[in-house]
Amino acid sequence: MNQHFDFAIIGAAKAGTTSLTQYVSQHPDIFYPREKEIPFFLREECWNQGNAYLDTFYGGKDERQLTGTGHVHMLPSVDAASRLHQYSPDVKLVAVLRNPIERAYSAYWHSRRLEWETSATFEEALDREPARSAEGSLIATDYAYVNDGCYYKHLQAYLELFPRERLYIVLTDDLKADTPDTLAKLLTWLGVEPRLEELDLSKKSNVASQPRYALLNKFLLSRGSLKQTYKSIVPEKLRYEIAMRVKKPLVQMNLQKFDYPPIEAETRARLREYFAPHNAQLGEFLARDLSHWT
Repeated sequence: MNQHFDFAIIGAAKAGTTSLTQYVSQHPDIFYPREKEIPFFLREECWNQGNAYLDTFYGGKDERQLTGTGHVHMLPSVDAASRLHQYSPDVKLVAVLRNPIERAYSAYWHSRRLEWETSATFEEALDREPARSAEGSLIATDYAYVNDGCYYKHLQAYLELFPRERLYIVLTDDLKADTPDTLAKLLTWLGVEPRLEELDLSKKSNVASQPRYALLNKFLLSRGSLKQTYKSIVPEKLRYEIAMRVKKPLVQMNLQKFDYPPIEAETRARLREYFAPHNAQLGEFLARDLSHWT
């Protein structure tokens, strides 16, 4: 089956993409796979499989529906932009952007929960970011707390390939302040009637949390040799079903609400200064005042 994507949610991580995807995927005129993030455009080994890889996620799709794809790490990836343009040159792009300081801090605690982040403090993680980024791996992007917030810079790779009218920006501020109106405008732009009365907008996804049982969490989310062995033995389609039916429900059941401590004032000031020119560029591009992103 030759897949065709009508739209792609390209990020950013920890900006509300999970909630937005959940809302959009409920729409009867849209097909979005159960797996929110498919690394087809990010991982060379997935890209090289072509439609054989995508068929795992898009079985049962109604051809009359708009088809979506996405991954939060697509926004800062030049390779993802190029591959997406090569595969679906007429695709529409959706980017969800949040105050980059809050996004970075949230991403740090998210990685801590997932047992990926070993830095004891946010400040230590920031200091380690340049060396980690130099590794150039997809895993390294999980620690790109500062780089991922340079939104305007990353958007340029997409705007070099896609016309401006194909890019839709959702600000997390707007999504939180008025979810129905923000979603209705996006759905209209995508080309479907909003039909908000048929969508459940009450659930907020990916809220701050921590595992009840650390060992269970580590076992379920391990990136070690055991996972690599598992991937080499179990076919992609079966792994997908196991993840959807077993792994993800177990991970969610093991979570409890967690209010992480406030960011250090000195660290916030350091990041405010760094992001100021990036936010100014984005604000000018969007014709929006982003001076509250401090």
